[in-house]
Amino acid sequence: MASRDFITSNDELDSDVSLSDGDSDGLDSDVSLSDGDSDGLDSDVSLSDGDSDGLDSDVSLSDGDSDGLDSDVSLSDGDSDGLDSDVSLSDGDSDGLDSDVSLSDGDSDGLDSDVSLSDGDSDGLDSDVSLSDGDSDGLDSDVSLSDGDSDGLDSDIVMLADGDSDGLDSDVSLSDGDSDGLDSDVSLSDGDSDGLDSDVSLSDGDSDGLDSDVSLSDGDSDGLDSDVSLSDGDSHYAPSSESDNGDEMTPSPRKKSNVKSLKKAKEGPKTSRRLFAVDADSEDDIPLAQIRDVIRAKEFEEAEDELIRCLDAPMWANIPFEKPNAHLVAPRRLWMK
Repeated sequence: MASRDFITSNDELDSDVSLSDGDSDGLDSDVSLSDGDSDGLDSDVSLSDGDSDGLDSDVSLSDGDSDGLDSDVSLSDGDSDGLDSDVSLSDGDSDGLDSDVSLSDGDSDGLDSDVSLSDGDSDGLDSDVSLSDGDSDGLDSDVSLSDGDSDGLDSDIVMLADGDSDGLDSDVSLSDGDSDGLDSDVSLSDGDSDGLDSDVSLSDGDSDGLDSDVSLSDGDSDGLDSDVSLSDGDSHYAPSSESDNGDEMTPSPRKKSNVKSLKKAKEGPKTSRRLFAVDADSEDDIPLAQIRDVIRAKEFEEAEDELIRCLDAPMWANIPFEKPNAHLVAPRRLWMK
């Protein structure tokens, strides 16, 4: 009975086997074989690479390697990854990745699921973290970071583009790259280390300890009250009640001391500042354009004599001695009559 059920030959094959390669495979039934090797393959295996893989059923293989792959694995990189099912891999490395991980950087990150990584580093990131700077930040979830530093930032911080190591609170806008420990809702664009209160407008880059609602555009270190117009960065001359005719005025005692200060400044080093006063109410006002022309011509001696002559109002022009082409800022009250 047994001799009638089997074909006797060199091959010890089962029934219903298609064989066209002339080898001595001990193959199971319903196996398609066209490579002429001696694979001990299971049923329903598609093989067109001529290797000796011991593959499981329903495996698509077109790379000719000897991977011991699980079922339903898509592999097109020709490596020897021991990958789990449903893993998308297109980088040809040997990552031991979990399922549903998107990886396109070719590194060996041990990433958790649902992590977006496009920087090719080895960050141990939590899920739902957006990272595009290629550093090794240990960031919390939902943190937007685009500066490539190692800030230990709190969550829900959005605007950071300065690349420093600020330990900032949430909702702080910082674009100056310094290390200010600022409170929330502070506008800072000068790159200094001011400990400013909220709602302070500062654009001069100095270290003034200013009160709120102070307009300052002169870059000095004056401790000014609010609503003060200042564009020279010096100490005030006292207003004079004397005549403002075209003749040279007799300075008050305070003006005398200030004139001495000006003369002393003239005798100082080249880096000292010349402080010139301009009377906004005088009939002999010197226009701002003329002051710039005098500065460009470096006619400091003539400018000093002409400007000190008009001292009735504290309207100042800051003229750095070493910068004859310095920009003169015109605040809100300049030339107000």
